[in-house]
Order: sequence, then structure tokens, then C-alpha cells
Amino acid sequence: MRTFNVLIASLLAFAATSAQADVVDAADRIASEYFRSVAHDGKEHLLVLCDNVVHDVSRFSTSDTVQKDLKKFSKAISECKTVVLFHNHPYGHNDNGDPYMPLPSWMDFGISIRFSYEIWKMNVKTPISFRIFLNREEGSPLILEYAVLGETITATLKNARARSIYINKLRTVLKDSDEEKNLIFLVAHLEYIQEEEIVYRTAVESENYIKKECPVPVSVIKHWSICPNQDFYIKVRGVAP
Repeated sequence: MRTFNVLIASLLAFAATSAQADVVDAADRIASEYFRSVAHDGKEHLLVLCDNVVHDVSRFSTSDTVQKDLKKFSKAISECKTVVLFHNHPYGHNDNGDPYMPLPSWMDFGISIRFSYEIWKMNVKTPISFRIFLNREEGSPLILEYAVLGETITATLKNARARSIYINKLRTVLKDSDEEKNLIFLVAHLEYIQEEEIVYRTAVESENYIKKECPVPVSVIKHWSICPNQDFYIKVRGVAP
């Protein structure tokens, strides 16, 4: 097992170093500087890079979890043209104490859909990227990127667009009218569908994806993608600058 972990780590280091010049961008460099100079307290941090301006929206942060501050998050994304969400994460260890690279979990994939919906409620044209600053015991941190693809992201975008239409109509209808009540119901129903069905389904399907198609970290590397799949992707962006 130790030999296998060393092999995997070597593959990652080679892939990340080779890819760095092509994929590391301004957002990666800004986040890297923040994690190294400010957020080095051993806790996880959630960053929102709005047009390459960094906002730390962490709340209830520990060494292995972080929650967002809703007010800070909403303010940070309110007028963004592009959004990159970052969180830092330490390497994991197996039962033998060997380090291994923890991939994005079902919680990460589920949260990415929840965050996408929140951002697209404000502007459905906003590009979004989800990334992890992965601290290694040896060598520079790696930067990973992950996303949900296919029907799930399409449905999320559709719901966000529909909600915007309903909210705009609510501003013009008579207060306490039947039309207002109907629009309020439609908005609430969309929120329910998004949270209770789409986010939940994403969490379940991504957990199955990780267990069945990516049970061992970096079992497949193809164009710096890890365990490529039609519904999810994880890729190595490069070594943190």
C-alpha cells in the first residue's frame, strides 16, 4: 500500500508540474497568496474570488470543515462578472498513516450545485469555477478543480432563470393579489425542487461516482483529469504558485 501511495503521489507531482504553465491563472495565484500569507491558521477557509478580488466568507471554520457566512457570501457575489470559489484542504491519511490525496467529496459536489444556484439567482450569465487548494506534507500545494456536468447543471440554470422571472414579476403585481400569491408559491416551489431534489440527487450520484469510478485517488489521469465521467469531473490545475 505504501508503494502504491508513493506511486500515486509521484504521478500527481509530475502531472501537476507539467500542467502548471497551461492552467494556473490569476485566481489561482491570488488564492495561493492568500492561503500562504493570511489563511495559514490550520483551519479551512472558503474564498470567493469576484473578478479576482478575494473575499473570505468563512464561518465556523475548523481543521477539516468550513461553513459560509451567508451575509458575506451574498455581498461578495452580488455584482460579480466571474466567480471562483476556493477552499483549502489538508491531505488525508489512511489507517496505516500513509498520506493520500482526498478527492472532492459528495458534500463538495452537492455544495457546488447549491452555490451555483445562489449565484445564478443574481445573474445566470456568471461563469463559476470550484477549486481546492490542497496542502501537501511535502512539496507545494496542488490546485484541483471540480464540477457537476450534464442534466443537473442544466436544471439548476433553468431553475435560477425561472426564479429571476418570477421575482421580476412580483415587483409589478398588486400586493395581496392572487397573482402575487401564485408567484410566491412558484418561487417557493422552485427553491424546494432545487434543494430537496437536485442538490440531494447530486450528493447521492456523486457519492456513487466516487465509490464506483474513483475508489482509489487518481486511478486514471487523462489530460490531467481524474476519473473522467460524463456527469462529474475533477482535474489537476497545477502546483500552487
